[in-house]
Amino acid sequence: MRPPNSPDKLPRSPAHSPMKTLARIIAVLGLLAITGFCVFGFLATFELSEARSRLPWQIGYTTLGLICVVGMVSLVRPRRDRTSSR
Repeated sequence: MRPPNSPDKLPRSPAHSPMKTLARIIAVLGLLAITGFCVFGFLATFELSEARSRLPWQIGYTTLGLICVVGMVSLVRPRRDRTSSR
């Protein structure tokens, strides 16, 4: 008979599974690519001649870029283990 604390019976934390880590890495890389696109797009809006025509584009690129940065930070920041006892 196996002891109750054998290695295959210990609960694993779902926050540290390899698939979740891989999914986070892929998500961060995707968000990083979108952020780079937004930076390039924001800089490209300065080629427009009128300030009125470029302002909506600059607001859009800035908003999308900031949303992606917030998403990356939330994915990279370490999580608390919610399954632990109080």
